[in-house]
Amino acid sequence: LQTSTGISQGRILKHDPIQKQCETWAVKLGVTGPANFQGRLVRGRLVLFELNPRFSGTTPFRAAAGFNDLDLMLRERIDGERCPRPRYRSNLLA
Repeated sequence: LQTSTGISQGRILKHDPIQKQCETWAVKLGVTGPANFQGRLVRGRLVLFELNPRFSGTTPFRAAAGFNDLDLMLRERIDGERCPRPRYRSNLLA
């Protein structure tokens, strides 16, 4: 039995196949804002079991790693800026 502490925790990794898979789903589903894809890695592919269209509890952790999706969305939606794909640090633990 494992009980959640309610605190988001995890590791930031660079995993191109998962990123490409999530980006493909986002395009097909018409996602235009923040989205939290949750799943399990099974034989090298992400098996999605939940998609939450919102900023997740890991937003501050990702921002500290260099991927500030709140800032990017505000700059694009309010300022009309075309933001480049962010560079972020990986292999970080929360």
